[in-house]
Amino acid sequence: MPARRARSPIPLEGERYTRMQVPGLPGVFFREMDLPLGERSLSLLSASAVDVLSSSTPGAIPYWAVAWPAGLGLARHLAGQDLAGARVLEVGAGVGVSGLGAALAGAEVVVTDNVAPALRLAMMNARRNGLPLRAAAADWRAWPLQQQFDRVIGSDVTYEVEAFNALLAVLAATVAPDGEALLTDPGRLTSSVFQQRAIAAGWSWEITGLPHEGPQAVFLYRLRRRSA
Repeated sequence: MPARRARSPIPLEGERYTRMQVPGLPGVFFREMDLPLGERSLSLLSASAVDVLSSSTPGAIPYWAVAWPAGLGLARHLAGQDLAGARVLEVGAGVGVSGLGAALAGAEVVVTDNVAPALRLAMMNARRNGLPLRAAAADWRAWPLQQQFDRVIGSDVTYEVEAFNALLAVLAATVAPDGEALLTDPGRLTSSVFQQRAIAAGWSWEITGLPHEGPQAVFLYRLRRRSA
């Protein structure tokens, strides 16, 4: 079979393709995109979901390379708060957009992921925006950090049922006694499974609908430790 031709980085409306290739996906390029957040905006490098999902390259799909609607919605929510001096941890950071939203609101942010290229991309996005982030490689099943945080945030982390117990263990280890976890997703059925497990593990659960990101619904889940 002839080799597949690399797709040219032709700009779409409102977004600009770069010449930086997504790792592991020949012919798929990152784009520059602007995310308005109140009086400021974030300049992000991310891949197109269409490009990533339509690639015929074998191997694991780099979902981490896309700024998904749940992450954009969480970034907007956080950027509108006063987080000056708050300690914030982002789990499953991907491009780092939610952590950047928190940093924009004044938080001290640590972004984590178990995929090294994701952390590099998150830090590139931090430098593009002049925002301070710290990055740490972290696997939920062998969690390395000993620190606790005022808020633990994550977007699109409640879809893999097999990882729920590990994620709940991370929240138990990292959410400060008077802190909270803020998670977002588009309302997947699996989030109700996570809700049941979280409540059984001693967390309160509050759900709020955030503004749509384009046609995509975004739901915010707020978890706090229940009083004994």
